[in-house]
Amino acid sequence: MTRGLLLGMLVLGAVGCTTITAPLGLGDRAEAPEPAPPNHAQTLLEEGLFFYRARQYAEAVQRFKRVRQMYPETPQAGEALYWIGAVGLSPGNPKRNPSQAVKALRAFIAEQPTHPKAETAQIFIDLVTRIQAMEKLAGQLQSEIQQLKDIHLRLERLERRLNP
Repeated sequence: MTRGLLLGMLVLGAVGCTTITAPLGLGDRAEAPEPAPPNHAQTLLEEGLFFYRARQYAEAVQRFKRVRQMYPETPQAGEALYWIGAVGLSPGNPKRNPSQAVKALRAFIAEQPTHPKAETAQIFIDLVTRIQAMEKLAGQLQSEIQQLKDIHLRLERLERRLNP
């Protein structure tokens, strides 16, 4: 045992202050472990939110779609769907598309039903559905109003002929 200790001391004395460049199992040189890479999915999502808030909707959607494509298994991918839906409902968005927004929000709820924004997404879906139903009804009513106006005009003409 003393002999092993002495051998160890001799080796350390022979090495002196030089550095060992190839420690066991670490390859050519020892390095501190690299820090974990930043969460790129979260970064892309935050960039999309920045563009959304700046009303640069095309840029926002581009970032949200990249999150979905590059990191489909992350929570950020689901949240990106929520924000794609929000962009489609944004009143200031010239390419506003409520039907596409509803599709994105439904997919979001299907993927992440327990997400804190799932309830809000469902409220948006319900509101859009009601608005679309009201718009359809408004169109039907306008058509009926026009028909009634036409009937009224015909009745006035007929009355003028009968009572000159």
